[in-house]
Amino acid sequence: MQRATSDARGPVAVRRHRRWLVGAVLSVAVTTTACASWSQLGGTETRSGYQPLEFSISPATVSSVAPRWSAFIGGFHGEEGQPSAPAIANGVVYEGYAGALEAYDAAGKRGCAGTPKRCAQLWTARTDSYAITSSPAVANGVVYVTSSDGYLYAFDAAGISGCSGQPKQCAPLWTAYTGYLSASPAVVAGRVYTVSLDGELSVFDAAGQSGCSVIRKSCAPLWTAGVGARVSSSPAVAKGIVYFGSDDDRLYAFDATGTVGCSGTPRSCAPLWTARTHGANTAAPVVANGVVYVGSTDHTLYAFDAAGTSGCAGSPKSCTPLWTATAPEGIQNAPAVAYGTVYVETSNRLAAFDATGTTGCSGVPKACTPLWTAALAGGGSDASPTVANHVVYSGSGSTIRAFDAAGTTGCSGTPRSCTPLWSSPDSGYGAESPVVVNGTLFIVHFDGGSLRLQAYAR
Repeated sequence: MQRATSDARGPVAVRRHRRWLVGAVLSVAVTTTACASWSQLGGTETRSGYQPLEFSISPATVSSVAPRWSAFIGGFHGEEGQPSAPAIANGVVYEGYAGALEAYDAAGKRGCAGTPKRCAQLWTARTDSYAITSSPAVANGVVYVTSSDGYLYAFDAAGISGCSGQPKQCAPLWTAYTGYLSASPAVVAGRVYTVSLDGELSVFDAAGQSGCSVIRKSCAPLWTAGVGARVSSSPAVAKGIVYFGSDDDRLYAFDATGTVGCSGTPRSCAPLWTARTHGANTAAPVVANGVVYVGSTDHTLYAFDAAGTSGCAGSPKSCTPLWTATAPEGIQNAPAVAYGTVYVETSNRLAAFDATGTTGCSGVPKACTPLWTAALAGGGSDASPTVANHVVYSGSGSTIRAFDAAGTTGCSGTPRSCTPLWSSPDSGYGAESPVVVNGTLFIVHFDGGSLRLQAYAR
């Protein structure tokens, strides 16, 4: 394993990055069997887009990344449905598209052969719809997906229970009806959080026990919350609060336990606080270091106090932003947060902002300018950036590009502009959010009308 140690980043940045490295090494040392994962959209339920357990691919080594294996993903091609980022857990890659959930060996060994190496599915599962509308989420041996038929599906992540045949196909462990879904579920602390386009948050027992029938197991929510507006923003959960945005220009925060502000049978909850933006909030909010970040269709990145304290008042409680940043090109997806920096992909550039709202920020109300930017030829995509081992990966058009997350290597000028350290050689279109796990970069994109999962490594 290699890691860039150049002091070109400057003494303050180097000290900060070294402190982070010491903490990461201690964490791995404590858990010697630790294996990196990307268990749901954005990596975890906070949606940060940050992979803390990557030590192989760095700014110094990313240029040596090359294709290792690929797989053509099935499903009902040509029908509705847009692929999204895969989930990776316990050595398995899960990808949902066009009515099919498929599982592949992340190491490119089981079910793989040929030169170039192609991999077949370990197992597949079908829903009752032509579209799986979310990134899968994996927790405690179960993989969850939402579908355009309005159901949440839970499958055995190992491909054993409810699975048979050759090739192997799996039936769900349980399902739950929530209404039309287009967002990815969040799974944490034994609960699955989903939001529907009709504006309802529904929370289920992740084990499929409480509120669930015995025969043809179907589950009812533990509690719900309605906001009266269309919701396509995937929920984020952090420190006992669940957040999501809506088309009514608001960010909502609810008690994740379904206790505070909740009553009735069936149980229904009111928000702990809300925050007004000046555009619809369709991408997932991101929570990091006590701040919740959300990009809005008004071309603005907003930062709010995640606890609902600073800048918040009234009853019901409403919050004003800690700071904002304007992205004239428009914000299409969730940001990523790492190393004290917020990375935002717009329609034609990647922009990095100080996550604390200090450097490059001024005025009342406080507004921030980028620390650095990078042009994205071919236009942006529905992908969100991913950060791992001081490299930020950004999808645009048919290409994934890698940049120095510190804005140093390959960067120059005032205002500061950066060039890629590496670009994927793929043709095709529709590159989705990249994922980095255990020294491998995973990309999902269309290639000649087929959906392809491509794995890169050094």
